[in-house]
Amino acid sequence: MAEARSNLPESLFEKLADQYADGTAISAVPMAYRRAKSIADHLWRMFNTRQGALPHLPDYGLPDISEIYRKLPASLKELETTLLTLVTKYEPRLERVRIRPLATMPNEFRLSFELSASVKGGERISFQTSFNTSGETHVQPLKART
Repeated sequence: MAEARSNLPESLFEKLADQYADGTAISAVPMAYRRAKSIADHLWRMFNTRQGALPHLPDYGLPDISEIYRKLPASLKELETTLLTLVTKYEPRLERVRIRPLATMPNEFRLSFELSASVKGGERISFQTSFNTSGETHVQPLKART
């Protein structure tokens, strides 16, 4: 059976709501950036969800970030592996996903990663994902290239 692919740059939920997770109207984002914005929004939702919060998807989301900080530096590789597993499983628009830690200053109290992947169809895209000690996650598109 052939894999179904969507040509819409937004998710169905974003299309129905006519806005992204941060309230930005779809029409306010240039067409060339909509897919990256949509993927970043989904990553943000997924990384700000705690594992077990969705009974029908118990492995969706991240474990408690405070536990990851408590177990540093040993838990850094564990978080990297968890991010890779989540994105591979729950963001079907991406393939060939790679995660690499980014250097941060010790006094910043945050962990940052670059997530790079291919959007199905060929485009390469990168995001910076940062986690702070309060558990809040930020996901920002870095670049998209063909």
